[in-house]
Amino acid sequence: MLLKKILKVAIWLLILIVVLLGAYIFYISENSKRIADNKELDINYLPSTQDALTSDKESSDDPATDMSEIQTGKPYSLSSYNVGFGAYDHDFSFFMDTNKLKDGTDTKGISSRAKDMDAVLENTNECLQVILEQDPDLMMFQEVDKSADRSFQVNQYSIFCKGWTQKEVPAVNTFAVNMHTGYLMYPLTKPIGRVKESGLLTISKFKMNEAKRIQLPVTDKFPDKFFDLDRCMSVMRLPVKSKSESDTGRELILINIHASAYDEGGLIRAEQMKLLMDIISSEYENDNWVIVGGDFNHAMFGSEEMYRSQMQIPPWVQPFDESVIPEGFTLIKSRNIELVATCRDTSMPYIQGVNYEVTIDGFIVSDNIRATVTNIDADYKGSDHNPVLLDFMLKE
Repeated sequence: MLLKKILKVAIWLLILIVVLLGAYIFYISENSKRIADNKELDINYLPSTQDALTSDKESSDDPATDMSEIQTGKPYSLSSYNVGFGAYDHDFSFFMDTNKLKDGTDTKGISSRAKDMDAVLENTNECLQVILEQDPDLMMFQEVDKSADRSFQVNQYSIFCKGWTQKEVPAVNTFAVNMHTGYLMYPLTKPIGRVKESGLLTISKFKMNEAKRIQLPVTDKFPDKFFDLDRCMSVMRLPVKSKSESDTGRELILINIHASAYDEGGLIRAEQMKLLMDIISSEYENDNWVIVGGDFNHAMFGSEEMYRSQMQIPPWVQPFDESVIPEGFTLIKSRNIELVATCRDTSMPYIQGVNYEVTIDGFIVSDNIRATVTNIDADYKGSDHNPVLLDFMLKE
């Protein structure tokens, strides 16, 4: 009789677990649906500090229409920075990353969220100051949280936008969401929690005609699709002022991208690059200027074995296949790539000279643009990435 009661209780417990698990899977699926492709993005006006003090700017129906246009024949700069949702100080390691030291010792990251709110604020402001020191005309960021448990609800988007006012120059911005989930219960000891809005932020002191979110191919494999980002790129169209009357209507196409990292064999990344190359090729055929910047999650220019470390090459690292780049475009090699990498291994806390390093951030530029790239040495103080800076000029 006792055995029957124990068996009955066990069956009911099993049924309860199955029901709860099913309900959770349904909940997480409903709250992590893929975002619609080709979605138009808001273009938001960011006043300078001086603008904020003047009533005429505040009362304007569309103050962004009074902004200047980018011009041919003039030098400009554009920065790109993966800020890692404000978590990646030197002590941070990421739970999805594994690797080995060269002596065979296993390394595995442990954290899914930042240490605390103070750490997120400190790291975010560190990243902001690094970029402001470069004084770029346009800024692109990846992994920017607006509202997420992993970053303790710190609104990084707001911090970066308010930080622009230090430049005393009005600007516009766009934000493309590439991660939104229900409450993720993994890892069980310290779960990721809910990520309501995270994505790609672009800030420009020049007028924008249009901005769209373009969906990248992503995995639908269970449960990976809940932990990886809903990868995308934001495609922005900036009007160009040219000395030539025949250039009327031509635009600068600016693309902010964050490609996949965790796809075995690189099949998803190959599909993503094909879509990107098709888009930029079409824009080039339309006689536009094109710049693609961001985190490509591909090792550029043989950098997978370029930097000294005490670690093996991580399993996610894949070389960039430059043969897929269409005619008329170049992946610009950083002039100091041998000295400064753009990404560190996060399967362990950062120790200079120990962690594996690689350059995966950079720019693809059309040949009607003169450009140079510099990797900025931020010593990974606020992120697991270092920023990259593009100095460029649109040719007539």
